[in-house]
Amino acid sequence: METTDKHDQSEQAFLKNLMERLDAAAVAGKFKSLVVVAPPRALGLLRQAYSKHVRQALRGEIDKDLVKMPVHEIEQHLTAA
Repeated sequence: METTDKHDQSEQAFLKNLMERLDAAAVAGKFKSLVVVAPPRALGLLRQAYSKHVRQALRGEIDKDLVKMPVHEIEQHLTAA
């Protein structure tokens, strides 16, 4: 019997909630284009959950974990993409 990975469950719940909110924002016209930045594993999970509206607005993806980077380094990654 496998043990439940609480961290994995929390991450999946967070990503599901994020996609629901992004879909609602896209339907409401709150953005016209979107670039998704996430670690590779999370990006893979997000891709599976993209709604039609999010896919239409999607302009790019960056598969990097930028959470612990200083703002100036994040800006460099985003402007280079």
